[in-house]
Formats: sequence, C-alpha cells, structure tokens
Amino acid sequence: MHKAFSISPSLLAYATRLLLGTALMTTPLLAAAFNSGSTGADGDFNPTLNTQLQLPPDGIFNYKSVNIPQGVTVTFKRNAANTPVYMLVQNDATIAGTIDVSGGNAADVGSAGDGNMTDDGTPGVGGPGGFDGGWGGIDAVTANCTPTPSSVCTGTRGGNGQGPGGGVGAGLTYDNYGNPNPNGGHSGLYNYGNNLLQPLVGGSGGGGGSGHRIYLRGSGGGGGGGAILLAVTGKTNLTGSILANGGSVGKPALTFTTPFNLYPSVGGCGSGGGIRIVSSQLSGNGSFLAQGGNGNCYSPVGGDGRIRLEADQLYFTGTTTPTFYTSTPNALFVPNLPHLAITTVANQAVPSNPSGMAQVTLAATTANPVNVVVASSGVPVGTNVALTVKPEIGADPITATPVAITGNQSAGTATLSVNLPDGASVLEASTSFIITAAVGDALARYANNERVEKVTLTASTGGPGLAILTTVSGKTYRVPQSVLSGS
Repeated sequence: MHKAFSISPSLLAYATRLLLGTALMTTPLLAAAFNSGSTGADGDFNPTLNTQLQLPPDGIFNYKSVNIPQGVTVTFKRNAANTPVYMLVQNDATIAGTIDVSGGNAADVGSAGDGNMTDDGTPGVGGPGGFDGGWGGIDAVTANCTPTPSSVCTGTRGGNGQGPGGGVGAGLTYDNYGNPNPNGGHSGLYNYGNNLLQPLVGGSGGGGGSGHRIYLRGSGGGGGGGAILLAVTGKTNLTGSILANGGSVGKPALTFTTPFNLYPSVGGCGSGGGIRIVSSQLSGNGSFLAQGGNGNCYSPVGGDGRIRLEADQLYFTGTTTPTFYTSTPNALFVPNLPHLAITTVANQAVPSNPSGMAQVTLAATTANPVNVVVASSGVPVGTNVALTVKPEIGADPITATPVAITGNQSAGTATLSVNLPDGASVLEASTSFIITAAVGDALARYANNERVEKVTLTASTGGPGLAILTTVSGKTYRVPQSVLSGS
C-alpha cells in the first residue's frame, strides 16, 4: 500500500526542478512525468447533456481526453461489484461542469412523502463504491405485535447502515450520538480507510429509523458517498465540481408536537465518500466536496469523507470540504493485498457482499457432505483454511477438516467438505499467515503506522469479512476486509 520507491520520471522531474528552478516547469518532461496508464480505448469523453454512465465490471474508463462543459452533470450507474469510479485519461481533462458520485437520499415517510406509502422506509443507495443506508423499521401493526398488560407494542428497530462505518439502526435503547429524537438512526460517523485513499473506498450508509407503534415505517438511512479516482497524464483544470457527498435522511411524517414514543423516527445520514485526483498538473477554482449527508432537527449530519490531490504542479485555488491531503503522484493501485471469500456452497454462488442468513438456499434433498469453495488473494499457497458452520438455533458449531490453499498467491482456492444441518446456518472460513516486510509496511497505515507481521482473515456468509492485523510488537487491529480490498 506504500508506493514503490523506485526512481520514476515524476521523481526525476521533481529533483530536476529543485536543481534548475522554475524555468523547467513548462518543459515536455514535466508534462509527461505522470502516466495514468489509460489505453484510450473509450475515446474522447465530451458530453453535451446530463449523462449517466454505466460502470464497466471493473469500474475503469480508459479515455483519451475529458471535457465536461458548464451546466453538464455526469453521474454513474453502479456495477454488480459496486466498485469505485476509475477515470484514466491519456491527455488533458477539463471539468467546468459536475462529476457526481454522491449517495442517494432516503425516501420521505407518510404525509411528508409523495403519497406513495410503498416506498416508506426505503434507504438511500450508496454512490459507486459507497454503501447503502439501513431500511426504516416496520410499524407495530404490520409486525403483528400483540400488546400485553405488561408491555406496549412499538415499531421494529431500523436496519443498520451498510459499510465499515455504517450507522446503527434506531431502537428505543439507542442514544443516537446526541440526536434529540431517541428513536432516530445513527449517521455514518466512524472513520475508516486512510488519507492516501489506497485502496479507494466510499462512505457508509446511515442507520434506519424505528417504526411507528401503530401505522408508519421509520425512514431509511442516507446512502454513503461514492468514491472516484481521476488520473490524468496531462493537465487537469477544474472550474466546476466533483461531488462525493453522503445522502440525507427521509423526512418524518410527524413533528415534535407528538410524544416521542408515538411517531416513527428518521434514519441517519450517509457519510461522505472519497475523491482522489492524480495529474501532472492540477489547476482551477472549482470545488471538491465529500461531505456527510445534511442532518435536520431529527438527525445529525454524517461524517465527512476524504479528498486527496496529487500533482507535480498544484495550482488549484478552489475549495474543498473536508480539507484535502496532497502529495506528488503515487502509484494508482495497491496490488495483491490479502483477501479471503467464500465463493460457493454446494456449487451455488455466494453473494460477493453477503449480509445475513439465507444468502444461499439449498434444496432439502441436497446430500451431505457438501463442498465449500474459498478463494484467496495475497495469501501464501499451502496456508490452511479452517471452516466453521454456525447453526442459527438448536445445534453446536460444526468444524470441517482444514484444507491448504492451492493455485498461486494472487489467486488461490481451497475446497472444504462439511456436513450442513437442517435450517439456517452461517459459514465462516478463516486463515492466518505471516507476511513479508513489504506487505507489512503497506498495511502499517491500518495499525497505527507500525509494521504488520501476521494477518488473520475471516470470511462469512453472514456479513462482511474481517482482517485482524498483528504488529511486530504484538498489538492487534481489526479492519474490515472491504477496506483492504477497496471493494
């Protein structure tokens, strides 16, 4: 995750400027100092109307040049893997209009909405590379709650926002970080990732609000801001804006004139995403914004994202929120970071971003034992993978015989055999290994800048994967695998 410290044209150009002064700043050598790696296969990008682009499977566009005029907004439709946006440009990029990868707003609820009750509780969708908000809780009537002499029906708790820093869904026992509404969902506030934006990752969603005790859903959480890398071999001029803001919450149907325990609550706002610009020269007076979603009197704002501007010549005089980090150009991508995932169970594919029980449904006639395939990257061949089956109720965990990873370190697999019980279960695969000093230094940014010596990866069919990093001094740090992989 650290850049390679080999002698590169950009470093030579920088050293030459130190020796010879500013007279060299307009030479062709400087203009070619940084290379985006764009193949130019997608041609020149010159939209004249508001445009939504479908992200390719890997999220990468290879342009010759980019020219977005004033008044034109470019947005993106997420791909199946929900990758960030990667815009690689061979020549120059001029942005007088807007590039927007912001998270979506949650739907308004009841009388505050559009009159369509079926969208009540719908969360905001994360921008590309960002994470969705949590669903609003269901009202008590729909949830078939039956009051008793000792208990009063309340709506269900809101869903948690997605992502490593997702907000907690609202319930009556949550304090909501000072939210004046005790039933409100938490905003995406927890910072994760690093200021190098390597790997690139978007913002987390806000938690959903709790449901009404009688008839209305809580509103959903705002979507997390997306993530974008704009890498330009030539010059970049921004007089417009690039946005990666978090989404806002849906408005509630009722107001504070009604007692707290009677109205549905709002969700939390999404956190801001990530913006990284890498160019030989960056100029202009435009704006870069990666703000958390706007709060209201019911919900706090989401946490801000991150902005990084890397250029040999930085002449940018515009505004950024939050404050940007800067450097000369670094490597665009960090290769071969450790990752582990359960890919198939009994030949059925597991979702790339599993979120709970029943991610894979097997026929009752499926015979035991079944094969579970685990895929790895950045893990040494020969490392053992363990597998545990955790039934939802009524049975002890089941362990499979560990199996060694085969293939190669960039793309390995292990196939384990296990007996699955009836009913719902969560499968967890794990592996531990010692890493090289180079990889340990690359992971140090997640471990208080101390070299990591050992990595333990856990993949689950019930939720996001986890990496436990152990440093040379024995300290441990827990990091979501999605942050390491940028997925």
